Amino acid sequence: TQDFYLIAIYWNKELAKKEFYPIPALWQVPIGLGTIDADGRFVAHGSGAGEVRATNGNISVVRLVTVTADRIFPNRSMPIASHLVNWKIISDNSVRAGETLQLSAFGQTSGGDIQYIRPIYEIFSDENIGSISTDGIFHANQVGTGQIVAKILGNVVLPPQRIPIEVIPNRPTFVQLEPNQVINEGNETNNIKFSLVAFDSYGNHTKLPEIPVTWDVVGDVGSISASGVFIPKIDVELNLIGEVIATIDEANLVARAQVRHYISTNQVAQVRVEPDQIDLFPSASFQFHLVAQDLKGHQVETESVWKTIGEGLISDDGWLTVNQDATIGRTIQVIGTGSGFESTAQVTVRAMPLTRLEIQNLDNKFEADIKDVIRLKALGFDKDDNSVMVTPKWSVQPALGDFEISDDLVKFTPTSTGNFQIQALEKGIASIIDIHVLSLEMSGNLQIEFSSSSSHQSIEGLGTIEEPLLLKAGAKLLLVALMDEEAIKVSWKVNGRGNIHSTRENASWFRSTVVDHNLIEIVASTGNISAPIFVRIVNEDLAMLHLVPETASILLDSGGIPEPQKFTYIGFDPYGNIIPDNELSSPNWSIEGGIGTISSLGVFTPIISHSNTSITGLIIARINGITGNANVVILSEVGDLVSLETISSAKQVSAGESIQISVVGRDAKGTRLPKINRNLTIVTIPEIGYLGKLEKIWTYHAPEILPADRTINILAKSDNNISSPKIDIELLTGDFANINLKPRSLILRAGQAQNFELTAFDVFGNIIELSALTNQPQWTLSKPTGNISQTGTYTATQVGTTQITIEFWGVEANAEVTVTPGDIISTQIFPDNLFVSAGEITEFQLLGFDQYKNRVTDLLADWRVIGFEQPRNLSVVNQKTFLWEATTTGEGEIMATLNNNLKSVAEVTVIHGKLEKLDIHIRNGKTSLEPPYIFVSGDRYQLSSIGYDAFKNEIPVQPRWRLLGDLGYITNNETFEATFVGQGKITVETGGVSMSVPIKVVSKSKKIDDSGGRLESPSGFAIDIPRQSFDNAYTVEIAVTQSPGTAMNAQRISGVIDVRPYELTFEKSAKVTFHYNRIVDAEFDPSKLHLHFWDSFQETWVWISSHTNLDIQTVSASVNHFGVFTVMEVDRKIDWANKFQIDKVEINPPVYYSPETNRLAIKYFINTSKNVIAKVTIEIFDMYDQHVKTLLIEAERWKGSNVEQWDGRNEEGQVVKNGRYVVVIIAKIEDEMATAKKLLAVLK
Repeated sequence: TQDFYLIAIYWNKELAKKEFYPIPALWQVPIGLGTIDADGRFVAHGSGAGEVRATNGNISVVRLVTVTADRIFPNRSMPIASHLVNWKIISDNSVRAGETLQLSAFGQTSGGDIQYIRPIYEIFSDENIGSISTDGIFHANQVGTGQIVAKILGNVVLPPQRIPIEVIPNRPTFVQLEPNQVINEGNETNNIKFSLVAFDSYGNHTKLPEIPVTWDVVGDVGSISASGVFIPKIDVELNLIGEVIATIDEANLVARAQVRHYISTNQVAQVRVEPDQIDLFPSASFQFHLVAQDLKGHQVETESVWKTIGEGLISDDGWLTVNQDATIGRTIQVIGTGSGFESTAQVTVRAMPLTRLEIQNLDNKFEADIKDVIRLKALGFDKDDNSVMVTPKWSVQPALGDFEISDDLVKFTPTSTGNFQIQALEKGIASIIDIHVLSLEMSGNLQIEFSSSSSHQSIEGLGTIEEPLLLKAGAKLLLVALMDEEAIKVSWKVNGRGNIHSTRENASWFRSTVVDHNLIEIVASTGNISAPIFVRIVNEDLAMLHLVPETASILLDSGGIPEPQKFTYIGFDPYGNIIPDNELSSPNWSIEGGIGTISSLGVFTPIISHSNTSITGLIIARINGITGNANVVILSEVGDLVSLETISSAKQVSAGESIQISVVGRDAKGTRLPKINRNLTIVTIPEIGYLGKLEKIWTYHAPEILPADRTINILAKSDNNISSPKIDIELLTGDFANINLKPRSLILRAGQAQNFELTAFDVFGNIIELSALTNQPQWTLSKPTGNISQTGTYTATQVGTTQITIEFWGVEANAEVTVTPGDIISTQIFPDNLFVSAGEITEFQLLGFDQYKNRVTDLLADWRVIGFEQPRNLSVVNQKTFLWEATTTGEGEIMATLNNNLKSVAEVTVIHGKLEKLDIHIRNGKTSLEPPYIFVSGDRYQLSSIGYDAFKNEIPVQPRWRLLGDLGYITNNETFEATFVGQGKITVETGGVSMSVPIKVVSKSKKIDDSGGRLESPSGFAIDIPRQSFDNAYTVEIAVTQSPGTAMNAQRISGVIDVRPYELTFEKSAKVTFHYNRIVDAEFDPSKLHLHFWDSFQETWVWISSHTNLDIQTVSASVNHFGVFTVMEVDRKIDWANKFQIDKVEINPPVYYSPETNRLAIKYFINTSKNVIAKVTIEIFDMYDQHVKTLLIEAERWKGSNVEQWDGRNEEGQVVKNGRYVVVIIAKIEDEMATAKKLLAVLK
């Protein structure tokens, strides 16, 4: 197989470039070489060479192929032609339409031999001048010029031959008068020049033969000159109808034009709505016009009244507006009325088909950064660039990006860098734009803006390394990163002790509780840009004052005199950081208990005591309201160290903070020793955190990272193995700093639920028990894709991606949830109700829905069409979308079945497409005729036409008819009145489409023998032939013919009838009957109607006395011959004789009669006052009284004028000899008889 395509090249003026598109074609291949389908797929059958021909309109393109035993090679050379060195086409350059022209090709070999060759022929012309067969026979059709191009298969060296060709008109077959109708009004005297136009059998204008034209006028309407100038009759008081007839006898060409004379035509004779047929779309407006014409066809003024039937409104001036919600495919009748006449136009409501789709880049971003959002919009247009609403399907290749669709706005966010193609697809029509996504390269000035979280605290320093910020321990430093004065999200890094915490609004805060004289660097970075600030942590204000020693035991000497004791102090901030002395004020010292005195420098002097009892008291120091105490015991004597006691400043300590530990020694009596003269060691179990000592006070620093067991033991040991009891210290988490959600990202189906786990952390990352938090966290969703409880249970309901956010004390955590559709419980086809024109391609897609009405696309479904012919799938079958080309009008359904149980149906109404073809239908009464069309002269035929689109769907039309050839008339009610015998064409046209059929008008005929018979013509003429009138069987023909001439003092009121064969005469009279009820063009008195016979010798009409039957509306008479007859109104005043007699016997020719040239007419008048029928016998004798011929034997004749004919033959059928003969006429009425004689001479 081989797929071929026909490619059309268009010039895009706007882009100034060529564009290439595949177009449909009619495909042809030689029989035997293979087959080719409508899509251009060629299947090779037999080996050989030939052409694949594609035709679109009047353009044909040929592709040469050679088929070998197993493959197809396009353009493979034919071996038979490869040895030619020269070639030539022998042909004429001119041919008549309808004839053929033979082209002969000869090639010359390198050896000089001449051989016949068979090239490939192709026609190029702007007109349809004809066609050419593969063997070089050109069939001419329409007049025009062109070229026939001949190419040799298999020889690329020899150039093609180009033969100019001209098709000229053929001999004239039909002629037509212009004008073809003349209407005169009143006493108009303007002469009218008629011209004769000739056509060949193909409708081409051709030259008239150089033969004189005979002009004649039938009817009392005027006269005409030998050059065709018509002079109308003047002073006419009645309406008249006549004809102008032009005849070229030698070429058998006749044309006629109707002449009508009216007393007045200044009145409306007809109206019509223009246009009479149009397609409009909903909301469209269009102005119709009512054209009024008089009898001449001239436009006249008239008042118009408009109304509509259907879904539209029309104004008084004819402006129709189609309803916005008008049903596609329905028709609107526009009715215009003027002067009592009415005309109708038909409007078909059409959906404007989509022909072009365009993607609009709203931000004009064709190069974007990775985090950019690109806003897009799809615009649809019809062929006239009118907007068409579209809802396309969006996709991106490669599939590295996300679409967010809201109404007609689409937001695309790329998820990777590179080149992307974004496509919008609607009903098989696509639009594509290219996007280049760059990596995020930042540029600009990045700065860090900082401030204190408390309005009561100011921050010193500039944040530089030279002038760092001085931040008190535990204080929050608010940080915001600015890029070109706009807050942005950045990444933070801390080089040193401390932590950064981020909030939702692009703000962060830094906090540290440990005084560190080393600088802390905080770095903000985004992309390739970063910015630092420098911080030094300093002490917070004094929160605790500790005296050293915290306890003092003073032992009196033997004389009872104590030694002075020096007390010092240590200041701490709230986080346990020691405040340097130089940063503290001097304390105010005081004593409680009367144990002595203390100086301003903290030197304590005990009192002198001689008792053996101990004295206790307190040493108190105060700085800015902060108090520190030391216990003092004055002893007269103490024992040795027996036990130790460990004392902590607090039972709990937070991570990273510290508490003070002191050790007290006691003797055996439990008396506290003034000092412990042993080496002491402080131990923590387990060994976590670290201990520091300052003078006699130990400081325990809790670890930043807490163990699972949050309780430690602290005890003191002496070098003589005395240990203090363990004290329990509970390790607490630090200040709340952060929270976390698990899972961070997940995909749920609609209807599923997920419980999110919340974890809180302190500044060191230790987990904080949620029960320890005083406030409840707040849960929020960025998009309403589901519901979340305050316990963290999320239930998915709507498709989409949402951010679950929990916020606590200004800190938030996020988790991303993507919700996909749940189980499909229902389906729907999109679109689900559609009106389309035949030829339109519609893309159907099956949508699924879960219990929450979430939509599921790209479903694999089984598709089926109900009510139409099996559709043709125009794309690769993937079961996800269904491209269907509507071809057959009507109503049907597109059904999609999912998983064998879920079915969905789309209602589709297909209306006809563009008019492509017309068919002519002809009926005779209730009988439909089939081609070839043969009509009977005098009969009437109803014409109708049906239009078809490209898919053979019927289209109702209101056509215009045209008759080519002098054969009759086509009336306004589409009736063809077949009149004259001959050949011609009937043409119908509408909407730029036409159709012609050849026709033939023949006589009404019947074979009649000696048994007699009746022959009746559709024209209303009938002839009854009695038995034994013929000695043999003869074919009798009746046809309408043109009038051979006018009659004096008589008005012809019927058509002229030609009855053949002329040469027959018969003894028994035939009865001729005219039905005058078919006569509608004239006013007449039926009682004055008589049959007339055309005497060709005298070229005059001869009156035949007739009988008029007013009941059945007939005129009848008796004759003994055939010929040309008509009915005329004769207003004669006759003085009937009292005595029965035969008068006015005349013969024609009156002197000499030659039987070889014409027949003898015997005219006589039966004169009687009785209103009866006479029986007439006519005998012919020679001068010797020998009987020669009996013409009539008691034939019935009406009184008045009668005429008989003799063919000059005797009873044996032989032509009589030259000589003189006597015609004897005998008439009988009842018992009366009358005779008459007439002498004639026969001269051959």
